[in-house]
Formats: sequence, C-alpha cells, structure tokens
Amino acid sequence: MKFLSYIIILLMLFSINSIRSQTENDYYNTAMMRIKYHDYTGAIKDLDKAIKINPKDDILYYERGLTKRFLNDKIGAISDFDKAIEINKSNVEAYFFRGITKYELQDYRGAIKDYDEVINYDPRHAGAYYSRGVAKIYLGNTTDGYLDIKIASKLK
Repeated sequence: MKFLSYIIILLMLFSINSIRSQTENDYYNTAMMRIKYHDYTGAIKDLDKAIKINPKDDILYYERGLTKRFLNDKIGAISDFDKAIEINKSNVEAYFFRGITKYELQDYRGAIKDYDEVINYDPRHAGAYYSRGVAKIYLGNTTDGYLDIKIASKLK
C-alpha cells in the first residue's frame, strides 16, 4: 500500500511539473529552434506567446519581424520593427532591417532615414552605408550614393 501511495505521489508531481506555464524564454528558445529548421509559422506563434508574456521586450518584436520577412510579410515585419524601435530607440538592427524592408518595398527615402539612424548609432556599420548608397543611387543621387558605397568598402 505504501508503494502504491508513493507511485501516486510521484505521478502527481510529474503531472504538475509538466503542466507548468512556459516562460518568455521558453517560447523564445523554441522559436529560435523553429527558425533554424525553417518552421517560420511555428516560430511566429511562439514569439506571439512570448510577447503576450512580456510585451516590453524589443528583441521579441525584432525577431518576429525578421521571421515575418522569411514569410514575405514585409508590412508585418515593418510593424514589428516599429514596435521594437518604439520600445528601444537604440535597437540598431531593427532600424537596419526596417530599412532593408522599406527598400524592398521601394520606399527608398524611408530606407535612407533608417540607414541614417543606424549610422548615427554605429558609424562603422558598413551594411548601412552600402545600403544607403544603393538607395541614393535609385533616387538619382549617384554622387552621394557612390560615396556611401566607398565608405562601406573601407569599413569592411
């Protein structure tokens, strides 16, 4: 009888432990694993859950924005980058990838503004100089565009 009671108590402990709520980090880590295996939809669902737990974490929005880009949801990605920047004005990579996404949507002026922000925070960000240069060239400002590309090549 004691043995049976012991087994029942152990089963109860295991079942309580298995139904504990997941943390923001649990969902984030699962999302990163899903991204590694190209399960972008699953990753977004996990990031949604992490954001629900901690809506003030800029990295969660940034990562979800990157993941939405994999699914070609550029508008959704920009929205997430906006939120990441709203939470943390110095999230350089959120500015950078928002700029890239705006560039892909042919919003060259908007992209240049984002690249300017990246360069303000990180004057050695070669990717921002290069991308800004290409956007300037698309707008017809070839002199400044090539100058930015030249700066980028010296920074690499």
